[in-house]
Amino acid sequence: SMGGMEMMKHYPPEKYAQLILRILDEVPTSTFIILGGGKVDFESAQILRQSLSEKIFSSNVIDMTNRLNFRQCAAILSLCDMYIGNDTGVMHIAAACKCPILEPNCFPADLPKRNLDYVRLFSPYKVPSVIAQPANALDGCKVTEPYDSMGCRDNKPHCINQIDVATLFHGYKLLKERIARKIMTPLFMS
Repeated sequence: SMGGMEMMKHYPPEKYAQLILRILDEVPTSTFIILGGGKVDFESAQILRQSLSEKIFSSNVIDMTNRLNFRQCAAILSLCDMYIGNDTGVMHIAAACKCPILEPNCFPADLPKRNLDYVRLFSPYKVPSVIAQPANALDGCKVTEPYDSMGCRDNKPHCINQIDVATLFHGYKLLKERIARKIMTPLFMS
């Protein structure tokens, strides 16, 4: 799921395409299902499609954008090996379905601890998970007051763009290890 309500939480679809290619190099039989609904999710799916060859998209990607209700989405997620995607309602449905989570998160790791409480409080619950965060807030986003300031304050993808594909792929490998070892607490990495 590449969408979500807040644009600052959107990891670029072009980077997801690069991640898919890296995963396919390791596991060529992988299948990726795009979930979500609405105009922004549809547009992200189209950018992902344009960023991959037609052969890879038609062989390894199933685009279910704007085709499923929440129950159907949950049924699919319950059959998946893992969820790779943004901090969305779909991510929380995946966690409720006991689907392990790899999430690029827009909230920078260098925020004061009290500001990171939000990120930890709403992280995936009781499933193996890896949350990749930008190491540092970009200009204008390292606001510590008011108390509820959470980091990236832009209305478009901003701080999240700092997470490179290599870091997310490393998170993918770490998640596979956590699944094998049945570690249910989230791992935050930057």
